[in-house]
Amino acid sequence: MINLLSNPSKMPCSGFNIPALKYCPSAVMLLKDSPEDSICNECYARKGFYIFKNVSEALQGRADFVILSLRENDGDRFVEEISKQIKLKYFDKHGNILMHGKGFAKTFLQLDFGFPLGNTCASLKWKH
Repeated sequence: MINLLSNPSKMPCSGFNIPALKYCPSAVMLLKDSPEDSICNECYARKGFYIFKNVSEALQGRADFVILSLRENDGDRFVEEISKQIKLKYFDKHGNILMHGKGFAKTFLQLDFGFPLGNTCASLKWKH
């Protein structure tokens, strides 16, 4: 199974991302109309680690998985898999969340991808 969670160096937790420039609705329009004058030329997705082959392949692999899941089962497979990966990474065997800061963790788990991730992780027990 593809690893859906990334480890961004500037964040205190894992992340989920797909190719920003390729799937950005604004970029599609702006780069089509006037690519040389576009604000997209300054986009973070065109710099740093994002341009490395292994990073771009991993991002595209995640996007492909999401798209396939949406087509096959309305995103259920994606929700199931990312929930499983979040639980494996951030929960101990008793169901306690293993993150610093309850508020930050709650925000992380309530991400809005248009999928019911909040329902999947609704029964959290907080370690004090």
